[in-house]
Amino acid sequence: MNFPLLISIHPEFVEKIISGQKVFEFRKTLPSQLPTHLVIYATSPVQRVVAVAEINEALTGSPSGIWERSKKGAGITRAYFRQYFSGRKSASAFKIGKVAALRRPLSLQEINPILVAPQSYRKLDIADFALIQSQLTKLHSIPAGRPSM
Repeated sequence: MNFPLLISIHPEFVEKIISGQKVFEFRKTLPSQLPTHLVIYATSPVQRVVAVAEINEALTGSPSGIWERSKKGAGITRAYFRQYFSGRKSASAFKIGKVAALRRPLSLQEINPILVAPQSYRKLDIADFALIQSQLTKLHSIPAGRPSM
């Protein structure tokens, strides 16, 4: 089943995703089914949905194995990666494909009055996703400098 995923990401990492410096979004767990898109909610101080990214793949494995597969497009330092997965036997990441920014970032209440920011991620209703898609700039291809792995 295809579905979009609303995901909370710190603004500094959102900027790296939009610029193409970060093509992997790391998570301690992933949903049981692979979503089609990440709807990117930038956390405080932005607190808005700012972009949508297509998901090319989901990776799961040992932290060292995931780092080796993703380090060229991680957008974070190895020290940060190690701290995030400290004490864990497995690590996961979404590999990001095309990215589109919203013409105007949207608050969650503009999308759906009962929508709240997820701690990590949550499935997004298709009608809410359609509203977000109506605000997108054109999806762009992976920039030339972005790792293709």
